[in-house]
Parts: sequence; C-alpha cells; structure tokens
Amino acid sequence: MFDIPDLHMPNKQSSIDFMNALAFSEDISLFSSKAIQLIILERWKHIQPVLYLGKLLPYIVYFVAFQVWTIYTIPYLEDGQGYRTANMYLLILLTLLSLFFILTALRLLYRLSTSYDAGYKIFFKSIWNYFDLTPPILMLIYIGTSIKSIQS
Repeated sequence: MFDIPDLHMPNKQSSIDFMNALAFSEDISLFSSKAIQLIILERWKHIQPVLYLGKLLPYIVYFVAFQVWTIYTIPYLEDGQGYRTANMYLLILLTLLSLFFILTALRLLYRLSTSYDAGYKIFFKSIWNYFDLTPPILMLIYIGTSIKSIQS
C-alpha cells in the first residue's frame, strides 16, 4: 500500500487523526484520489466486522424483539401466563438493548468531547444521534411506567 506509518492500524492515533482529517475535510475531491480510496477500502476491511456485529446485529435484534413484543405479546397479556412470561423476557431484552444503545451514544459523545474542542457540538449537530437516542429513551420510559403500573 503506502509507506505511511501505522495508517493500516485502526487503533493507532496517527491513523485516527488521518481518518478524522478526511472525515471533516470540506474538499470532496480528495475522495476521487485512488490513494484515498485504497486507504478507505483497507480500513473498511477492519471496520466492517465490528460494525456488523457490534452495531447492526444489536439493532436487528432490537427491532425484531420490539416487533414481537408489540404484535404478539401486548395484545394477549390477559390470555395466560405464557404471554406474561414472554412479555417479561422481551422487556428485559429491550431494556438491556436500550441501555446498550444509550451507552454507545454516550461513549461517542465522550470520545468527541475529549478529541475536539467543543466536540459535544459535533455530537448534537448531527440529527442521526437524536434518531439513535430517542427510541431507547422512550422504550426505557415506557418500561419504567409499565413496571410501576404493574406494581400498583
């Protein structure tokens, strides 16, 4: 590839700095360069498995659990103990995944705020972070109120 020290190692600071410089560059013509394309493709080989297993798979499990919970469990809670047990297990799974997503977003916020001056502004300027945070927060609020109503 290229003789740039540690560029191929995703956790090295020089590699992170280089990728951040690319990410925040306003010169889009950089990405038409074959060298930059090769660097990005090489990095993608290292990032892709982590992205799929650590980010995409939990979202798919969260989505499926939410669908099963809303379609098959909630309407039939009065029909028997089996539905109440399934409801409890799905609520536990949804709670754990909600906490995982909130902690992931908070970790990103921490990384941005320690890496850049006013890094928290970068976090809050991106509408995608709001989309990432809203469903788990609403789910935890709903779970909290439903547990409170069950206890009383």
